[in-house]
Amino acid sequence: MVAGNPLDRDDQALSPSISPDGSRIAYTSFKHDRWWAPWRADYKWEIVTSAPDGSDRRRLTRSDNIGIMNFNPAWSPDRTRIAFVSNRDGHWAVYTMAADGSDTRAVAPSVVVDWRAPVWSPDGRRLAFLERKPESGTIIRRGLYTVGADGSSLKRIEGWGSPLYAESVPAWSPDGSRIAFVRHDDEMRAILATDPDGSNPSVVFDYTNIPRLDSLPLQYISWSPDGSKILFSAYGTYVGVVSANDTHARLLADLRYGVEGISLSPDGSSVTVRLHPRLEKTPSGVNFDVALFTMNADGTNKRVLARYEHGPDGTGNVAPANGRS
Repeated sequence: MVAGNPLDRDDQALSPSISPDGSRIAYTSFKHDRWWAPWRADYKWEIVTSAPDGSDRRRLTRSDNIGIMNFNPAWSPDRTRIAFVSNRDGHWAVYTMAADGSDTRAVAPSVVVDWRAPVWSPDGRRLAFLERKPESGTIIRRGLYTVGADGSSLKRIEGWGSPLYAESVPAWSPDGSRIAFVRHDDEMRAILATDPDGSNPSVVFDYTNIPRLDSLPLQYISWSPDGSKILFSAYGTYVGVVSANDTHARLLADLRYGVEGISLSPDGSSVTVRLHPRLEKTPSGVNFDVALFTMNADGTNKRVLARYEHGPDGTGNVAPANGRS
């Protein structure tokens, strides 16, 4: 394990992002004294990087106020900068910093953002992110924006006769020419795509009347490396894939656990799925739950790579599956 403990709420390592060259991992680190005692002086919600084996750990953000949180780092394609979200200036906003933690800049500081990670365009020149707009009751609207990496050319994506509200982190196509996202409301339940400036909108996959999907907002989406397909998960339960040009969708997996991330291999031949740990234990006090598995891009040949091991004292670890399925 590189950092944190998946079963210890006082020692968490979240939202990992691997640098493009694979030499560093950036993640959100949270450390807290047991029983919710006063916060430790050296760790709060901070951005940390390390080597893939957990060595050479470097803390990039330092918050003097215990209410300040820094979340969800994302490496730029050239590895020189890291985008993240923080409430350091009184509301949640997008920031970028150099890979060593210096030169922190606010990007689109006037927009109150959702806590989910901003997404770099493939050429590193723009970022896409979600605005957070609370409405009546518990309703949250999330508008989609793009902005230049230097903070210029802020653009709110609109179309279909009204402002767009996104229910997923946006996904850039491999060539950077399109942005896909999910809209799930009373008017439309679909994966949509637009040009980065909001022009040429299209419906990629309308799932309004698709059994098992119409009641579940699609949560994570990812383009295939060749741009021909979009991978999606439906609120942590289903994983599927849809063609980017003919709206034909196929469910690849029906899962019992919450999906926390999906990705396609660089050659598009396999899918990796990361799952949230379940805290239930067997009567013997030990339980094994799937943490990470892969499958072919058509849903066949599922292989478990790692499992959460739950100990009788409430501790846990992530362990290799050792061939178990």
